Amino acid sequence: MKASLGIDLGTSGVKAVVADERLRPLAEAERHYPVSSPQPGWAESDPLVWLSAAQEAASEALDGAGQVEIAGVGIDGQLHGGLLLDARGLPIRPAILWPDTRAEAVLAPWRELPEEDLAKLANPITPGMLGPICAWVRQHEPQAFAKVAQVASAKDWLRAQLLGQADQVTDPTDASATLLWDVHADGWHSAALELAGLRPDQLGALASPGSVAGHTGRAAGAFGLPDGIPVATGCGDVAAAAYGMGLSAGQRMVSLGTGHQVVATAEHLSSAWPPAFHAYRGVDPFGLHMAAPLNGGYALNLARGELGATWEELYAAADYVPGPTTPIFMPYYAPERFGPGVSKSKGWHAAKQVGGWDPALSDSPPDRPLAELLYAVLEGVCCNLAMAARDLPGPAPEVLYAVGGGAREAGYRQLLADAFGAAIQTAPAVSWSALGAARLGFAAAGLAATAELSGGQTTAPGENAGLQERFAAFRQLAGRRP
Repeated sequence: MKASLGIDLGTSGVKAVVADERLRPLAEAERHYPVSSPQPGWAESDPLVWLSAAQEAASEALDGAGQVEIAGVGIDGQLHGGLLLDARGLPIRPAILWPDTRAEAVLAPWRELPEEDLAKLANPITPGMLGPICAWVRQHEPQAFAKVAQVASAKDWLRAQLLGQADQVTDPTDASATLLWDVHADGWHSAALELAGLRPDQLGALASPGSVAGHTGRAAGAFGLPDGIPVATGCGDVAAAAYGMGLSAGQRMVSLGTGHQVVATAEHLSSAWPPAFHAYRGVDPFGLHMAAPLNGGYALNLARGELGATWEELYAAADYVPGPTTPIFMPYYAPERFGPGVSKSKGWHAAKQVGGWDPALSDSPPDRPLAELLYAVLEGVCCNLAMAARDLPGPAPEVLYAVGGGAREAGYRQLLADAFGAAIQTAPAVSWSALGAARLGFAAAGLAATAELSGGQTTAPGENAGLQERFAAFRQLAGRRP
């Protein structure tokens, strides 16, 4: 049996899957790693920890797949953020990740670009993208920046380690998520590069996601791979999930991982300015419009920790029925990317009565039962995601395909379905980004692979008038129209 290895390098963990030509998982493995925050608002990772975790997960998945012929390998990874590398391709400092907000202080030159240039970047000006990150390091860590020979996305660096290469190669899906890329001309944006202090040659050669970046050799032994296997260039994790699922134009996917996103496929990318959503290149033939609030699974984890609750307790609280004194939680641990006037503060709004909310914001949770507070946390994140998705162009579909760890939780899916007013359908596999990477591995081997989306669970929206009333209050508190 021919199979492909897909590796999904996420923010807080790496997944590896061995899949057949119908993208059915034959074996899977996962490893987790921490995200460090040495200062408030910072989010960093050690890339060498990524490498070790990916090697372990890939080796375990390959061992579990048994007697199969690995035809190809594909890798996808977290968008935004990035690594600064020396001439040997080694990290100069820890990777700076997409939730990181330190570069907020250097965004003014980006925002002052002519509107024509901003429309070409086609994305909100946010601090967690590679361009502003490089500008911050250039200004605040000049000795480190002087050593920079190349910069790379997470998946591109990992693929280079697999292939034993020093030179970086990237693809349009990752490039379009850097604030350095002209999304409509498909090339680097010269004015943005100047702001970041970078040259085009430092960003790596461009290749399509399914093209062959190289073949496995000695370095791949640590991943459990033999020599001579073609390795695809790969793509960003959102594009990989959409590609793995085989979404067609107009369909939408909701991803429920460390980041929460709603992704809509599009035949033509929007150039509206100011943008209320991201516009990225996808794996051909579609582009991707993405509502990507920063405060998704990242906010759930922080709030859960503050309340001293387990993940099991958090998701169990989705079944709690809120009353007239149940607080509304604003999950803004990080400033949001979308929409003018959105609240920048995390905190609790106490209810006076249904429909009437105390405008006072408190960082400390009120004296309420734990299950009620945890419900408010889940509700706040769901409302924030549904609010962001309202800005996506095109009609809202009746069904959204759900992927990621949060999609496993029935109560959370119901809360999302009620907030969106649309059915949430799980695809038969959770790790669709890893399966999309596996599909790219087949493409690099010259083989076609297709997925089956049937077989998942569908959660229909209920008549939840109480949630809609609370959602309207949430939008008002967040500075958006009900």
